[in-house]
Amino acid sequence: MCCDDNIDVVLMLTMLLEAAGHNVLMEHGAYGVLERAKFERPEVCLIDIGLPDQDGNQLAQRLRSSPEMGKQVLIAVTGYEQESDRKNALASGFNHHRVKPVDIRRLAGILNDIAIG
Repeated sequence: MCCDDNIDVVLMLTMLLEAAGHNVLMEHGAYGVLERAKFERPEVCLIDIGLPDQDGNQLAQRLRSSPEMGKQVLIAVTGYEQESDRKNALASGFNHHRVKPVDIRRLAGILNDIAIG
């Protein structure tokens, strides 16, 4: 699942991931992710931290506390690039922190590792 309030970012990530053979769900806000995650149970969520309706770190914490989403891989895809931002994201429950624009090869490597593991 991709979640970003910037529609262009979500569309670009979706197109790239689908071209690589992944099934992708799109959302533009935290509350949409929380609702869909209950039923869709995505294996991986790529989430912007700077969401307008709820901070992505708060969203990660809520997903981690949910029985439906406790085991999924959460990847922060964000413009927040300071070391403190990375530490906050990881402390909030993200498995990975990637800065926009995302290095697609590195992201593909993470997704391939998840698929193999």
